[in-house]
Amino acid sequence: MTRGLPSDGPKAQGQAVATAPPRTRPSHRVAVVIADVLILDLDGVVYIGPDAVPHAIDALNTLAGQGIRLTAATNNASRPAPEVGDHLRRLGLRIADDDVMTSAQAAAAHLAAILPAGSSVLAIGGPGVSIALTEHGLIPLRASADLAAASAAADAADALLMGYGPQVAWFDLAAGQWAIDRGKPWVATNMDPTVPQPYGRAPGNGALVGLLQRSTGRDPVVIGKPQPTLFRAIEQRTGAARPLVIGDRLDTDVDGARAAGMRSVFVLTGVQSIHDLADRDPATWPDFIAQDLRALLGPIVTLERDAAGTARAADANVLTDAVIRIHAGLPVGPVTLPEAALPLIDLAPLRRDTVSP
Repeated sequence: MTRGLPSDGPKAQGQAVATAPPRTRPSHRVAVVIADVLILDLDGVVYIGPDAVPHAIDALNTLAGQGIRLTAATNNASRPAPEVGDHLRRLGLRIADDDVMTSAQAAAAHLAAILPAGSSVLAIGGPGVSIALTEHGLIPLRASADLAAASAAADAADALLMGYGPQVAWFDLAAGQWAIDRGKPWVATNMDPTVPQPYGRAPGNGALVGLLQRSTGRDPVVIGKPQPTLFRAIEQRTGAARPLVIGDRLDTDVDGARAAGMRSVFVLTGVQSIHDLADRDPATWPDFIAQDLRALLGPIVTLERDAAGTARAADANVLTDAVIRIHAGLPVGPVTLPEAALPLIDLAPLRRDTVSP
C-alpha cells in the first residue's frame, strides 16, 4: 500500500496544499504539489545525454522555490555523484551533491557490508564504479586488453561489481566471466536494458549483464532500481514524509517506488511511452502519469471507475483518452502530445492495490 495524498488539513512543511475542490467535481482536484521530497530519475527525466529535457529545469526549480526538496536516484553508475551534481547545476538545476545518489554508491555499500575492509573488487563500468568502491574502503581492480593481466585481475578480485559505462569493452566482460566462473560474488548496479541518448536508445548495463548471465548461467545480486535500496536511502537521508518518485521507466522507477512504499509519476519524456502501460496489469501502474514535468505545477485530473468498472475522466484529453482505451484492452494508435502542458493524471483509482483518497 502506498502513502496517501495530503489531506485538506493544515499545510505540512515543504508542501503547498490547495483549496478543497467542489464536492460536485471530485475527479478534478487543484494542487500545486503533492510531496515534500521529489526523488528524480535523471536519464530521460531531467536530461538526455548532455542536454536538459525540455521544461524540466524550470519546472523543478519552481518547485524547489516553493520549499520542495529535490533529490536524484539514478541507476546510471558511470559517473560519481559530484560529477552528476555538476552536470545538473550546469543545466541550471538547484541541487546539492548530497542529494544525488547513484546505484554504484548503493552497490559499493552492499559490498562493503559483506567483504572485509580493503578487499579487492573487479570493477566493470564507468569511473563512478571505481570511485564508489574507493569511497567505501574497497580496492577497485580494472581489466586490461592484455588477457593474461585481465585473468590475473579476475583471480585477485574478491568480488565483481558491474555498472554502466560506455567504454566497457570485450576484455572487461571476459575478465568478468572469469571472476564469475571462479566463484566470486557478482553484484550488478542495475538491469536497465537501455539508456536514452540524443540519437535514440542505446544498450544499458542490463544488456551487458545479460551477456554474462547467458555465458555463465548465473545471476548477479542487483542493487539498483527496481530494488528499493536507493529510494529508502534517500528517504532516510532527507527525512521525507511524502516522497514522490518521478521516472521514465515502469520496470525500474515505478516498480522500485512501489517496492519502497512510495507514490510515483511516470513521465513520458524518456525511453518508454504510454503504450507500455498496455503490457502491465493495472495493479502495477504508476500513481500518476505526466506529459512532462510541467504537469507537477498544474491541476490533477483523476481517472475513476464507473459502476461497470470502466475507466472514465471528468476532464478528457489526449492522455486520459489513451489510458481509458488501454485500461479497456482496446488498441491505441500513435499519441501526439500537444505543445501546451497537460495536467497531472491520477491513475490511482484504476489500481486494485490503491485506495483513492
